[in-house]
Amino acid sequence: MTYTDIREIRPKIAMHDAITGNGGPMVDMACHLFDLMRWFYESKPVSVSASWGSNAIGRESLASIKTLAPDATSMTVTYANGDIGTIIMNWGLPKGINGPLLCLATGKDGLMHCVDIGNAKEVTAIIEGNEPVTVGTVDDDVKDLIHAELAVFDHFIEEIEGHGKAQTSFEEGILCLATSMAAIASGALGRPVTIAEIIEKKPTILQCMTGG
Repeated sequence: MTYTDIREIRPKIAMHDAITGNGGPMVDMACHLFDLMRWFYESKPVSVSASWGSNAIGRESLASIKTLAPDATSMTVTYANGDIGTIIMNWGLPKGINGPLLCLATGKDGLMHCVDIGNAKEVTAIIEGNEPVTVGTVDDDVKDLIHAELAVFDHFIEEIEGHGKAQTSFEEGILCLATSMAAIASGALGRPVTIAEIIEKKPTILQCMTGG
């Protein structure tokens, strides 16, 4: 699977703060993509190889941030079953310039291409014989697609009331965060970094950025 996420500098500047904010796209958004791949692959991430940089240096709107998080990256994640995922991100574009969130999935049976994930009502796959197959939503998807934030809140209430089912567990959340931090550390160290290394060391984002 390959994801591409290209956006303008975020209006919520905390998304660019490496110390007290969201840690940039490699943490704020990539964690969701790591989790999606974990769900699709039915396998856990093992290691990440990444390069990263910053397009936001010198931007007036971010001048108050002491340490900017990486905002541009290319990451390759290897999963335990041998599947590979690639993520390309850039959140440092000028104001008003945004690309769509893209997903391309390929395998022995064909390919699937989805543009603007989260708003797509159907996806077309191309299988052997160049045969297109369109996959639409199911009833359970409708609320999520119409109002994602409300759907998440409803899931949260259901969990409190004892009849819900968490979409992602605490352990899976920690795994996704560790994968994000492994990607940042990889870019600083210039080598692949395993998830096990991060789980053992428990570094901060700043330590990952500086190779500490």
